[in-house]
Amino acid sequence: MDARLLWIWMQTALGPGSPRSDALLRAYGHPSALRDAEGKGLERFDLSKTERQRLSDPSLKPAETILQRTRELGIWLLTPEDALYPSLLRGIPGLPLVLYGRGTMPDLDLIPPVAVAGTRRLSEYGRQVTAMIAGGLALGGAAVVAGGALGAEACAHQAALEAGGVTISVQAAGFALEYPGKNKELRERIVAAGGTLLSEYPPDEPARRLTHDDFLMCNRLISGMSLGVCVTEAAENSGSLMIARHARDQGRDVFAVAGNILTRRSAGTNALIEQGARLARGPAEILAEYADRFPHVLDPEAAAHVRKEPPHPALDEPPAAQPDRKPLSPDFSRLSGDARRVWEALEEKPQLAGPLSERCGLSVPAVMTALTELELEQAVKRFPGQFYARG
Repeated sequence: MDARLLWIWMQTALGPGSPRSDALLRAYGHPSALRDAEGKGLERFDLSKTERQRLSDPSLKPAETILQRTRELGIWLLTPEDALYPSLLRGIPGLPLVLYGRGTMPDLDLIPPVAVAGTRRLSEYGRQVTAMIAGGLALGGAAVVAGGALGAEACAHQAALEAGGVTISVQAAGFALEYPGKNKELRERIVAAGGTLLSEYPPDEPARRLTHDDFLMCNRLISGMSLGVCVTEAAENSGSLMIARHARDQGRDVFAVAGNILTRRSAGTNALIEQGARLARGPAEILAEYADRFPHVLDPEAAAHVRKEPPHPALDEPPAAQPDRKPLSPDFSRLSGDARRVWEALEEKPQLAGPLSERCGLSVPAVMTALTELELEQAVKRFPGQFYARG
């Protein structure tokens, strides 16, 4: 039996984002034990009648229908048992039992994720600082996480793509619902460029109007999988401030960009700074907070030059390799077997570490170790956003 069915069964019984999942997993240890209990002992938990009925039914048919639907749509899924499941999410309240995705899921233990949030009604100033922050984070090697909404989040995704970096868009609905419709092309660009679309909802849910709770659950994922959140522009009652609140509750860093005190457009971000958020004057300062933990990944100096970068590459293309530089052939006698395999799989056109690991038949950590070995031999070149090419 596919073990993922058990996680889908539990998620279907409780609903996505249920706060009751934590207590049930602590008590039963695994969805399999909960299913085998067939409802015994559930009276100890604060469950609704419907939830108790669903958890008492061991049938996996609804879960099998969902799993089959993901295959039909080319959607993959992650459970807490999977290596690429974001490890930071394992510690948040209401553990996400299943994550549905499209595109290429990066290993967030290797590529540090930082979220960018802001208003949907960006001023020109807000647009500029959002692009600077998100583009600089991507140039400096971080994965840019946002919600894919109009305004600041779409701007953040676009800036990360233009910088040739990695970006993750977290949706508040299943993938069958194209929301927001205006960003459909952006979502396709994210997938084509090696980025990720994530949702806590099964593909066909909801075929309904999105609710306030849907966005709350989405926001908790954005902050929960990230090391920190930077709010670039937000009015006093902006919905983007919910992501900052989740971040604080989850023990994540909160950064905010100061705004013009003569308008109310940045009243929310200015209030965050007053309440203790760290002042973000540029992407380099944010990356510097994590550089010691990811010394071979993050490059704050590259982020500091985001405004001085040459024209951005196309949205769906990684940064181009230097055309006038001939790749060096390494001294194979000094390389490990893994390093040789990785070098043979590399091309002059930059590639992401994830797809490279599939080509080599090695795990992502093994590929990253081999790439470090090749970098020391000056046989590979690392580009912003975890792209690699022959040196």
